[in-house]
Amino acid sequence: MKMINRQVEVSDRTLHNTIIQLFFYILKMKNCNNKMIRKNTDKYDTTDDSDSCSDSEATVKETKNKLSWIQRDFQPVIHEFDDKNSGIKAKELVEFIVEQSNKYYENGTKDDVTTAPEMYNFLAVTMLVARMHKTSLSEYWSKDKLTKTELFEEIISRDRYTLLLKILHFCDNNIENYDPIMKIHHILEKLKTSFKTAFYPYEKLCIDDSLLLFKGRCYFKQYILTKKSKFGIKSFVLCDSKTGYIQDLIVYSKADMIMSEDIRSKSIGKSGQIIMTLLEPYLGKGHTLVTDDWYSSPSLFLELHKNLTNAYGMVKKDRLDIPELNKKIKKGEYVFRSTKNVLALKWIDEKEVWMISTYHCLNTPTEEKIIKPQCIIDYNNTMRVVDKVDQILCTLNSTCKSLKWYKKFFFHVKVLVINSFDAKAFSPYINNAAIRKNARRKCVVCRKHDRKSETHYKCEKCDVRLCIYLCSELYRTLLDY
Repeated sequence: MKMINRQVEVSDRTLHNTIIQLFFYILKMKNCNNKMIRKNTDKYDTTDDSDSCSDSEATVKETKNKLSWIQRDFQPVIHEFDDKNSGIKAKELVEFIVEQSNKYYENGTKDDVTTAPEMYNFLAVTMLVARMHKTSLSEYWSKDKLTKTELFEEIISRDRYTLLLKILHFCDNNIENYDPIMKIHHILEKLKTSFKTAFYPYEKLCIDDSLLLFKGRCYFKQYILTKKSKFGIKSFVLCDSKTGYIQDLIVYSKADMIMSEDIRSKSIGKSGQIIMTLLEPYLGKGHTLVTDDWYSSPSLFLELHKNLTNAYGMVKKDRLDIPELNKKIKKGEYVFRSTKNVLALKWIDEKEVWMISTYHCLNTPTEEKIIKPQCIIDYNNTMRVVDKVDQILCTLNSTCKSLKWYKKFFFHVKVLVINSFDAKAFSPYINNAAIRKNARRKCVVCRKHDRKSETHYKCEKCDVRLCIYLCSELYRTLLDY
């Protein structure tokens, strides 16, 4: 009986072990089948998130086993970054200038006269020259201890700078082109495209004219008595009135100015055609245009109104369709007329001021010391930004004089500096208190007693800032704290 019992126990153990082995074998086969199912279903994109995660983990494990790691110096394969669409596309412009300058020089050798890195140095020095005023160009590389500026020598030598200044060129002379601004056309178009793509303007836009001082030979040179420069190259500039950012510009080349046929067909005059050309990308979006009396006219403003664009500005009283406002009025008074979409008024200050607007109603703020219509107040506040840009540009006059107008115009690259500064430094008018939840503010009790004290603590019920100890108790218990 004992032998039989032992045999039964042994057989039970073997059976138990066999069952356990069979159980693990079934689990193993089941896992293998699941993996095969997941691989097959991946081909038809029918797996859920959990299956895909487990499959990716299995793939990672397989690739880890396939990687062969050795102790050897690593030489990385670096993918070059394409910066053609970065910033204001300076690289493409500089390479174009280098190419055309080398063609223009034609020294008879295969070697290039200059390279892109050297041209960057040239442009940097040109911008720096405009900020540091000296009597002559050679003085920037002077050895005199009293006037020496070592930075210029470190960037580029004087002889190299003068050579690049001599060979600087921006177009291919072998290509026939009757565009009056052909010499600068390619550079100008690239910069204008960059200006438009880098920043989109706010609601109000300003258009004004700018005169670049130039007294050399140029058949479209202008003489404007009211300008400080008087002689020079005239351009029409479109600015954002909130930031002063220059969105677009047109060089005035008299009758040869390029306009689209659609704009030429409108009976809005030459000044109106310039306005419509500059505003073409922004029409129909609810912008408000502010102009001076050279551009403004009822026909132009009605055309802008059709294109869902508001407008207001000063106007000459002898413009076509301007109403007669001959009533004698005193200083500070005004008379007005209006049509369906345009308001015209005459206001007397030191002299007569004529305005038209499709944006304003007849409103005079009571808080003003002098009775002044709202449209004139808005006009002064808006055009002040354009005048400020002109003042900044006047401080950046370059001493690099040139007999060729296109080089002189190219040295107007200070516009790039202004736009770069506006794009970087300008921030929308954000209330910092909305960002800083625990912003410090002046205590109302301390402020009444002329004490400089700021606190994080605030009474939510009274909506005032109070110092947490004495001031809080005084404010709550005393009427005259």
